[in-house]
Amino acid sequence: MPAAERPESQDICFGDYKALVARYAAPSELTGGDVVDRSGKVLGHHGGVHTMTVGQRRGLGIAAAEPLYVVDIDEASKRVTVGTKTDLACAGLTARSVNWIEALNDSEIAAEVQIRYRAPAVPCVIRPLAEDRCEVRFDDPLPAVTPGQAAVFYRGAQVLGGGWIVSAIR
Repeated sequence: MPAAERPESQDICFGDYKALVARYAAPSELTGGDVVDRSGKVLGHHGGVHTMTVGQRRGLGIAAAEPLYVVDIDEASKRVTVGTKTDLACAGLTARSVNWIEALNDSEIAAEVQIRYRAPAVPCVIRPLAEDRCEVRFDDPLPAVTPGQAAVFYRGAQVLGGGWIVSAIR
């Protein structure tokens, strides 16, 4: 297969994501908003939530005594919250559209979850919720849980299922 020898890519496979969004989104969806600290104090402004991601440190355009990271993005208000690296720590996540390879018999199961392509799976407890959702609690806090990304559940090498991250649990 010709692609087998190519270096891998984790970026969007068809070019510049920001340019793609700018081309297809309505102008009202591309407006900027406030960048605030965890207390709600306005620190600056951004050019659009499509240019930000949870965990981002560079390109915030804010000078501070210590490095700041995007901790939360509220698409409705176009507000981006920043905080310290410690503020990125999450106790867990909720996921939607969860698909289980085998039906769960327990109300809670011990497993591992992987939320980034290159990150290792980490120990957790999964509690199924109604409507193909679940709550995941990590054994140890995990940084930068990002809504919209996949969460894949394992027990050892066995895939148990997966879903889409809806929110971080702090």
